[in-house]
Formats: sequence, structure tokens, C-alpha cells
Amino acid sequence: MNDVVNQYFSKIKLKDFEHHEMFISFFSPEEYQLAINSIKEWIIEGLDNHISSESSEDLINLIPSSFIFSAWILTRILKSGQNDPSFNQRQVKLILKSTKLIDKVFLKSYSEFIFTGLGMCITQINKQLNLTNDQSCRLIISTCLIVTEQIIEQERSYAA
Repeated sequence: MNDVVNQYFSKIKLKDFEHHEMFISFFSPEEYQLAINSIKEWIIEGLDNHISSESSEDLINLIPSSFIFSAWILTRILKSGQNDPSFNQRQVKLILKSTKLIDKVFLKSYSEFIFTGLGMCITQINKQLNLTNDQSCRLIISTCLIVTEQIIEQERSYAA
């Protein structure tokens, strides 16, 4: 798993973050780097515990799925002010069906793991950057969306 994660994260181009439309100028590239490291530590590196497949391809597909799922959870929380487990379940099923991982991921443990990992990311970012929960959520959402788009664009270029 570590090789897959390291390979995935080696493709992230932090220097391009500032030019992305989802970049929030309130945050510095260094703060985005901290968000990336936090997401990697608290979420991405533990994904292999929530998937029945040992295929590298499945793990590679689960990583951007997890970024998107994380962004959706936090966006919903910012919008409504609370966690919505039924929304989370619908979204995770939608994401995993589209990536053909629905039968390979342990839905309940995966969903809980992502939610708990996001809490840990927020806490770590709050402490290290002295941000509010709202600001930390916005930084994580922006980071998730930028990273996912970068990887998708790279995959498209590679396929062409």
C-alpha cells in the first residue's frame, strides 16, 4: 500500500496549486502542503484496511474516491452545520459504484473511517495553523478538489 500511496502523491504538483481555480488565496502553498500531509496520514494511508481487494488498481481508484467523498462530507457539514450519515451513505455508494469498487469496499467501516480521519485532519490543521474548524474544512475541501483534478488531468494526458 505504501508504494501505491507514495506513487500517487508523487504526482501532486503543489507549485500548480496557486494557479488553480479552487485555490483559496487566504491559504499559502505551505498550508496546502500541511493539508495534503494530514489527509495522507489520517485517511489515505489507512484505506487498505477497508477494501477486500489487494489490487493496486483498486487502491489507486479508491484514493481519488476518498478525496471526493471527503470533500462532499465536509461541504455538507459546512452547509448544514451537522454530519448527515444518510447523505454520506448515499454519496459513498454513488462514488464507489462509479469506480466499480462498491463490492470491494467495506462500506460502513470505510465511511466511518473517512469521517473519523477528517476529524483528525481538522484537529491537526487547527492546532498547527491556528485556524477555526470552518477554515480548516475549507482548506481540506479545496485541497481534495485540486488534488483530484490534478490526478484526473494527468491520467487523461497519460491515456492520450
